[in-house]
Amino acid sequence: MDASSTAPARLIAAYLDDLFAMHPYVAMKAGLHQYDGHVGDWSPMAIAARTSVLRRYEADLAPLAAEPLQPVVAPTRVALADEDLARWDARLTLRHCRHERYFWEVWRPYETNPLTCLPLLDLTTYLKRDYAPLPDRVSALIRHCTAIPAVVATARGHLHERLSYALLQQGIATYEGLAYFHTVDLVKAVEVVGDWSLTQAFHRANRAAVAAVRGFVVDLRTRLPHANEAFAYGATTLRTLLALDEAVDLPLDDLLALGTRDLARNQARIAATAAHLGTTPAAAMEALGHTHPPLGAILDETRRQVTELRTFVIDRALVTVPGTEQPLVQETLPFMRNGSAFMDVAGPFDVTDTRAYFSLTLPDPAWSHSQKEAWLAKQSIPGLANTAAHETWPGHFLQHLHLLAAPTTASKLLTSMSFVEGWAHYAEALVIEVGFHADDPHYELAQLSMALLRDCRFLAAIWLHTGQMGVDDAARFITNEAYFTPIRAQQEAMRGLRSPTYLNYTLGKLLLGELRHDLQLRYPAWSQCAVHDALLAFGAPPIPLLREVLLGSHVAD
Repeated sequence: MDASSTAPARLIAAYLDDLFAMHPYVAMKAGLHQYDGHVGDWSPMAIAARTSVLRRYEADLAPLAAEPLQPVVAPTRVALADEDLARWDARLTLRHCRHERYFWEVWRPYETNPLTCLPLLDLTTYLKRDYAPLPDRVSALIRHCTAIPAVVATARGHLHERLSYALLQQGIATYEGLAYFHTVDLVKAVEVVGDWSLTQAFHRANRAAVAAVRGFVVDLRTRLPHANEAFAYGATTLRTLLALDEAVDLPLDDLLALGTRDLARNQARIAATAAHLGTTPAAAMEALGHTHPPLGAILDETRRQVTELRTFVIDRALVTVPGTEQPLVQETLPFMRNGSAFMDVAGPFDVTDTRAYFSLTLPDPAWSHSQKEAWLAKQSIPGLANTAAHETWPGHFLQHLHLLAAPTTASKLLTSMSFVEGWAHYAEALVIEVGFHADDPHYELAQLSMALLRDCRFLAAIWLHTGQMGVDDAARFITNEAYFTPIRAQQEAMRGLRSPTYLNYTLGKLLLGELRHDLQLRYPAWSQCAVHDALLAFGAPPIPLLREVLLGSHVAD
């Protein structure tokens, strides 16, 4: 039987088509470039229509999602019958459907956080890769720019009169940066197209877009005198989002206990590692920051580390490495310097430019020597290795290669942050666990440094958004427990204020580690490679749902 012809498959295909129509940027990032130049409509009328559609899908999906799955009985990539794949897709889709309805009807962050509409304004997809001729991409970009004033007007109309002071500050800084991107980086990128009529059309659309964004900044500034201190999601919203997005329905106190135990374990390990080096954790961390390569050698050193890690993963048979493709190591593009390192992969349905880019942000040439050294402290040789493990082998890039072979379209698209970031964080620990540079404790030190940070994020996110901690308290906690400088700790605390989902790094790592342990107990004959292949075989789903398909324990919807 052709699964694509069944009624459940048609239902899910219709859901995805409607998802793309409401959120074209989701389709664009997935590589469906027929949606280029389209911008989502978040007007009250469109939201009302969308929530009505979501209720109908929820009613249709719920009975199918409630049917039990037959668990996998062998570590093969596609080991489910068509009927079970339909039920699997229904579980993924129903959770996605319920999350979006909660977003529009209950949570409504677009009314309280000016950054919520930012994905609708993102133009970087047109510039990052050569998936189509530049004139075609610029034409789509012009259509997108033309829509930006309406998007901004809608976003402003949704916002409450009084907003959080901290979120207003972040919104002002972000949209000022966006205006700079439009007037500098975007102009440089487009002008090389060499078509006078096209560039003139771009400049007209871009001027209107910049005016709208700057007007948004002015509006946000006028709200500052009336701002309040209310930024927390609240316990109910935080728990609901974890249940809908990650299928994790635990009391927050239980999650805090999990995070506290992991923090204590990692602190004990870092203390033992530092003692082996004859120093304290804080001193060891500071000394590690002085071991970075010369600035001009960082990219070459990272390329060497990426190659070494791939060989290590293959030699140790940690997980199957499909094909021979390698990510390209590059300096971060000028308009994407808001992070220190990241992996940019093609969407699962991109068919032209499928290259993957591992980007490292190097110090700004205009910085002082001390500023450059402070930045380079994050790029020690062991630190680069840990980052490479997270981003490439066996982290995000390897995960992406397995995702491309996931059994259904929904599996490729409807991913969970706890799996995506949890796997990459798990990958850092895995290579140390099996002996990567076991003769040099500095590599373990670098891995533990990031583990401590993710533990602190996990705990601080819950405390911040349940009103138990303020931003300054969270920054002090991160400084004291993860040995971070006050400036970096403040940045991490502010990130948690706007995005508590960064707790999913540790949450996912812990859930994957537990699932690996239980798979090894259930199937002692499976090799380490077979276990990891099984974990990656169904895309990047909420981990409790993966537990159901691998071990048979049903997760209630």
